[in-house]
Amino acid sequence: MQTTNQIRQAFIDYFVGKGHRHVPSSSLVPGGGDGSLLFTNSGMVQFKDTFLGAERRDYTRAVSAQRCVRAGGKHNDLDAVGYTARHHTFFEMLGNFSFGDYFKRDAIHYAWELLTRVYKLPADKLWVTVYQTDDEAFDLWSKEIGVPAERIVRIGDNKGAPYASDNFWQMADTGPCGPCSEIFYDHGEGIEGGPPGSPNEDGDRYIEIWNLVFMQYDRSVLGSTEYADESAARAAYAEALAAGKVVVAPSASRTPAGDLKYTLTEYRMAPLPSPCVDTGMGLERLTAVLQHVHSNYEIDLFQALIRVAAELTDTSELSNASLRVIADHIRACSFLIVDGVLPSNEGRGYVLRRIIRRALRHGWKLGVRKSFFHRMVAPLVTQMGKAYPELAAKAQLVDRVLAAEEERFAETLDSGMKVFEQIAAKVDGTIAGVDAFRLYDTYGFPVDLTADVARERGMAVDMDAFEVAMNEQRARARSASNFGAGLQITAEHVEGLAPTVFTGYEHQSDDACVVRLLVDGQVREQIVGGDHAVVILDRTPFYAESGGQMGDHGQLTASRGGVRCRRYRQAGGRFSRARRPARGRTAARR
Repeated sequence: MQTTNQIRQAFIDYFVGKGHRHVPSSSLVPGGGDGSLLFTNSGMVQFKDTFLGAERRDYTRAVSAQRCVRAGGKHNDLDAVGYTARHHTFFEMLGNFSFGDYFKRDAIHYAWELLTRVYKLPADKLWVTVYQTDDEAFDLWSKEIGVPAERIVRIGDNKGAPYASDNFWQMADTGPCGPCSEIFYDHGEGIEGGPPGSPNEDGDRYIEIWNLVFMQYDRSVLGSTEYADESAARAAYAEALAAGKVVVAPSASRTPAGDLKYTLTEYRMAPLPSPCVDTGMGLERLTAVLQHVHSNYEIDLFQALIRVAAELTDTSELSNASLRVIADHIRACSFLIVDGVLPSNEGRGYVLRRIIRRALRHGWKLGVRKSFFHRMVAPLVTQMGKAYPELAAKAQLVDRVLAAEEERFAETLDSGMKVFEQIAAKVDGTIAGVDAFRLYDTYGFPVDLTADVARERGMAVDMDAFEVAMNEQRARARSASNFGAGLQITAEHVEGLAPTVFTGYEHQSDDACVVRLLVDGQVREQIVGGDHAVVILDRTPFYAESGGQMGDHGQLTASRGGVRCRRYRQAGGRFSRARRPARGRTAARR
């Protein structure tokens, strides 16, 4: 049996032999200031500017095994992870790419040769799909490859808008896009499900393993119109469709005042400078086919991680969904930290924190009441460290970050779960938004974690009401400028200061320099016994209070005395709220 590592390497070796440059995986954080994506979610992301003609490389063919994350933003698989056979937060995308070099013919021939001659998949087990108007691809499959016409399926615009199809691919709402041809593997009559395009195509019999995207267009926003009335927006949408415009159904959102508005967006499809090829094949899916299993979690790599998780949680049933969640999430969390994402309460850091806490909650569900998740790092390095040396190089950092997050969340997880049980016992089917917000604000429960627990009990969360509570909190935060009673922070107070360096993932204590002192909103050169003050440091191991997570308590010790830290919060840097003891004096250093 071929291992996951062997299958990955065989893909790379094949295309290197066809004149492709092996390009290492890019970071999970998209580079180049690309704000359209939260995380790298496909192999082509690092080549986006090349497809657009904005960047030239010294090669025209490339092959990669790209690390990807789909959690948060438009591409979000988090809720389904652990409960299906093929959903993951982290996955590997094998891909070959042509930048104005070869196009459909060679891409199709390469794919067929690799699958049938290198991986030795039976040709009669493979089905393909093409975009409804892509006659060229249909003819290549039928006349040159020899796939019978009954195993080639044309797929139209099945998502309610022009160019909105399973066989028309786009990375995001805007950017490179084009028709695609997908290759499916037929597991046989013993598995439920129908061929692609059929009413029961969502079964497990026919599994997509490879997508060949023929990049021909750059999709950009031509303009958008907002409507206060939904019926008016729908009428404008129908009129635009009839006129042959490229539009999507109106999207609903709320104005700052809380009123609903409906936005109709029109797009332009411009030809790319030269046709390109972007292919993507999920390594986990391919490995499942080659190892003759029907779930990605049954492949060798996942089984190794699941066995470790079972040992750490003292769980005997290896098919337990919580073990799958833990095995999946350790990959996403570890590689996000490797790529510089740290847990926080905003942006990518908050997505990481959500994934970590979801894994910890599933450990709690299995009866674990001690630190365990960070101990999955070393086994992960064993499985993936050779393919991705950056993981092995930063394993100690990953371990420290996860251990620190476990320790923090452990303080509130047990009490938060007890509160959830109390709430659930009093409601009939739906957790109120205000209760979900309380779990978030007081116990640090991300709302999707609350929804996850609720779903296991056949319940739901009132997400609209939760968003209302969140918006109210944001409004309070914007209007409140007080750090604490009598302690006001303004932009002028921190002007000229570099952000405080957080060292809490490496150290429980640290040496630091006091760079500014504030008493009653005024900058002081020193504070004396009895003062309530803000102490600003150049570095600190203290965790900042934020988003329902209490900050650390601790002691600042100086040569002339000490300061007890009551609260620790962040506002443009990191700030300690402190009360001076009765003796001693602390001065700011310049």
